[in-house]
Amino acid sequence: MNKQNFTIVSFILVFVVLCTIEAVPARGCNTTVIANDLPDVEPIKYRDEYSFIGRISDNLPKLEITVADTGIYSGNSQRENVLSVTITAQDNSFSQQLLYASLESPSEEPNLLFAQFIDMNCDGYLDLSLLTVAGAENVYSTFALWNKKANRFDPVITIQPWLTDVQHFSDERVQLELCNYRLLPESGQIYSETINGSRYKTCTVYRWTDEYTLCEDSIATIYPAQDGMVGEKLEILRNDVILGWNQQYSADWYYGKERVEKERGDSLDYVMFGDAATVPIIMHVANVDWVNVRLEDQRESIAVAKLKAGCSVQVLKTGCGENGGWIRIWYTSEEGKGYTGYVWHSYLE
Repeated sequence: MNKQNFTIVSFILVFVVLCTIEAVPARGCNTTVIANDLPDVEPIKYRDEYSFIGRISDNLPKLEITVADTGIYSGNSQRENVLSVTITAQDNSFSQQLLYASLESPSEEPNLLFAQFIDMNCDGYLDLSLLTVAGAENVYSTFALWNKKANRFDPVITIQPWLTDVQHFSDERVQLELCNYRLLPESGQIYSETINGSRYKTCTVYRWTDEYTLCEDSIATIYPAQDGMVGEKLEILRNDVILGWNQQYSADWYYGKERVEKERGDSLDYVMFGDAATVPIIMHVANVDWVNVRLEDQRESIAVAKLKAGCSVQVLKTGCGENGGWIRIWYTSEEGKGYTGYVWHSYLE
């Protein structure tokens, strides 16, 4: 056989072999998938996917989790992508599909960690944490809880959020999103913190009302106020909605001294998820007819309230001020208005 004939025969053999191989779509290629749980739309072309395999409990099979972009617009420009989460047991005992809204998409950011297993409600079963936004300062996630009674994941969790501007809970349920969150297993709560630059932030603590229902428990906001001031607002959303306080401070005092910044943060933590509600420390005004509650831990600071002898206050922090002689207190007036401030230690017992 001459060289030209050998080349022609080789080409024919390769062509025949390729035609007999079953086409297997590669991950990242467009494949058509029909999803019963999806909205009433045309069959969806999935784009690039994120997937992993893991186990949520030793007594359950391994699960393959696949997050894909459905190509559907959510209607919300801040979370414009509708992502699909396909969950399949490796032993084929069950499968399901969830939907959630996200700014990020595996087709645009394939290297992001879109899903992971975390025990959110401390019930011994890992839940599904799902990425929605990956910013430089703030990373947002939503999640779906494993329902051990139903033996599958619940839909992505929703809440009726507190609307600070109008001072009531929303009538509509929205997809819950936690930001830079951390779990607080000792108190059974979840802490979420949204950062706004180097000085300002919003901190939200969530609590479980039952094994599968989460609600906002308290919200603290550090915000920019007028004339270079810093505002600090605390809302407590338990049985009754309480405005802990909403006060403004000199930025030089609030951020100019490390001890002050630390004390403010420690006091908020103590009220929001510490022992302040369960084991409060109470003191009384003594050794004087009345006493000023100072805005800052120094004598030249303005007074935010005057308390009469015998008045009860809750202690948030002792040893405040440069000489450690001030006590940070929290007080609610007869009109229901909350204050926080500093009282010289010799006037409390």
